[in-house]
Formats: sequence, C-alpha cells, structure tokens
Amino acid sequence: MNAENRQLIQLLRSIARLALPADDQLAYLAGIGVGDLADELALDLDDATALGERLGFTPAELELVARLEQLLDDLTETRTEQTWRAEGLRTDPRWEQTRLVAREFLFRQGQ
Repeated sequence: MNAENRQLIQLLRSIARLALPADDQLAYLAGIGVGDLADELALDLDDATALGERLGFTPAELELVARLEQLLDDLTETRTEQTWRAEGLRTDPRWEQTRLVAREFLFRQGQ
C-alpha cells in the first residue's frame, strides 16, 4: 500500500469517527485510553483540506472537509473543559453539526 492510500484511509477513519453518535465516540475515546478527552477526534483532521486536494477529492467533498475543519476550529476557539469532554460531545450543537457534516462527506464518498 502506498503512502497516498494510507493517508486516505487515515483521513476516512478520522471522519468516520467524527460521524459517530456521541456515545460511540466516547466508547472509542475510552478504548484508546484517553477517557472522554475529545481532542483525539479532531487531531487527525489537521490540514485535511490540503490532503483532500492532493488525493483528488471532488469540490463538494473538499467543501465538506473544509466545513469540518471550520467547525472544529470554532470549537477550539471557544474552548472550555466542557466542550471537549463527554458533556460537550453529548450536548453542544456544534458537535452534532460536525457529525452531520461528517456523515454527508461519508455519504458522498460512497456514491
């Protein structure tokens, strides 16, 4: 498997984790040993738009990736302990919007 394929798989996995319901995200976070620290869900999306361009994503897919990056940036800018923990994952509407955009991206990938 070449580096480009590995990058694509890593990016798709990261977006798939962002698409999960909050309780599934929390189970994933607990499973990797970080408790409920949601930062782990966002770490792999750094420079995702640029990566998507290199990987040949469509303009619609690139727009969705850029929206994901912006949503995560917004969460970071208004960072509170609650935002990036279990309560925030379950109740902050920005996390729900992130899930919806991630699902839309995955839907487009499946077409």
